[in-house]
Amino acid sequence: MSNPSKNIINVHVTPKSGRDVLCGIEADQSGNALLKIKVTAAPDGGKANIAVCNLIAKSIKVGKSFVAVKRGHKSRYKQIEIDCDKDKFDSWMESLL
Repeated sequence: MSNPSKNIINVHVTPKSGRDVLCGIEADQSGNALLKIKVTAAPDGGKANIAVCNLIAKSIKVGKSFVAVKRGHKSRYKQIEIDCDKDKFDSWMESLL
């Protein structure tokens, strides 16, 4: 990676959904970007958090260890930290719009 950095994105997770899917980006109440995600995993024992991280890692094409829940482990609203090139992160975000 030429310019590795820690990128933060706010997400809203719907657990126990019919499928794992990134639903796109919307603005939250403050006007900040909010990625809506649905996962099939239940929110017990951190299974939904793992599913969210795996789905994001697969989508942005980085290893699973480069994506982590930074804040909101027990909430539907989370902050996810993605350790990757800033340009790669920005182009991934644009693809979700």
